[in-house]
Amino acid sequence: MNQFYDQLNRLAGWRTVSIWSFLILAALSSIFSCQFGDPAEKPIVFEPSGSDHFFAEAGNYSLNYGAEAVVIATLGEVRLSKMELECASEAIPKLEGAQLFYREVYPDIDWTFYDKGFGEAGYDFVLKPGAEPADIKLILDNAGNAYLSGRGELVIPVEGGEIVHSAPIAYQEIGEKKTKVDCRFALSEGKIGFELGDYNAAWEVVIDPTISFRENAAAAAVGSMMMDITGTVFRDYNGDGVQQGGEPGREGIIVKAYADGVLPTTDAFLGQTVTDASGNYTLTPASYPVRLEFEIPTGLCNLDPDQDFPAQAGLNPMSPSHGSAVQFADGPGVYNYNINYPA
Repeated sequence: MNQFYDQLNRLAGWRTVSIWSFLILAALSSIFSCQFGDPAEKPIVFEPSGSDHFFAEAGNYSLNYGAEAVVIATLGEVRLSKMELECASEAIPKLEGAQLFYREVYPDIDWTFYDKGFGEAGYDFVLKPGAEPADIKLILDNAGNAYLSGRGELVIPVEGGEIVHSAPIAYQEIGEKKTKVDCRFALSEGKIGFELGDYNAAWEVVIDPTISFRENAAAAAVGSMMMDITGTVFRDYNGDGVQQGGEPGREGIIVKAYADGVLPTTDAFLGQTVTDASGNYTLTPASYPVRLEFEIPTGLCNLDPDQDFPAQAGLNPMSPSHGSAVQFADGPGVYNYNINYPA
């Protein structure tokens, strides 16, 4: 019996030492994490860097804020990209709490920057009632190679990687309810704007993207996806251009890609694919722009070229690239095709 108690005491003592060791290691880990932790876990702090200028460090890039413009650089201060407001009022950045504001950059529109977490900076365009979304124009100084990805991101190839502005989220807070608003980037001649779906103009609307820097390794990992054209071919029973429950995808539709995007079809053939069981397809052309042609293969059941093509023009403003058996793609993106349901 005495031997049993001796073993029990030794075991209890070992567990006590182990618990204390674990607590000490956890405390040390917390201390080192605070002092030497991953930069991506540190909050973004906006610091004055001269008259009407501010500086901030994100996880793997920095931001320099001046009048009407923001410069994005590496942490080694190698300039990557510049965003400048076109035809804006003389907007000076002002620090308000933990956020940096450009007030009234356009009539009834504020531009604000803040920490999004995970080492990334976010920015909002806040449109007060009566503001015009079309007023917002961001000029990119290296926009020649910029493009919109299939996921709605704004991608700017730069030295060492890519600056990525996430697909914008837009919303309104009406009373206690937060309502999503359809939103996407509009890229034209090196200028960035935003296109909004329907919203209540009597209430404030917020447009909210996030900035990240994909260094070469990360950019390469997603590079092939960034070049893809994707989409869905589906039966559009109500003709609204949006696939809804009960509107099936169509398998076996041939999707061909040609270079240049100019009819007739004498341009270089870039490849083709066939829609899967859900009506989905993916193409990765070697260059842009391209012309897409959707074809019904001979003998495909339940489709009649005379009745089903060309499809009815869709009404969804957020999916403009549908409604024709021939479509044009200036860059990677989503190109759906809705087939008429015969009357």
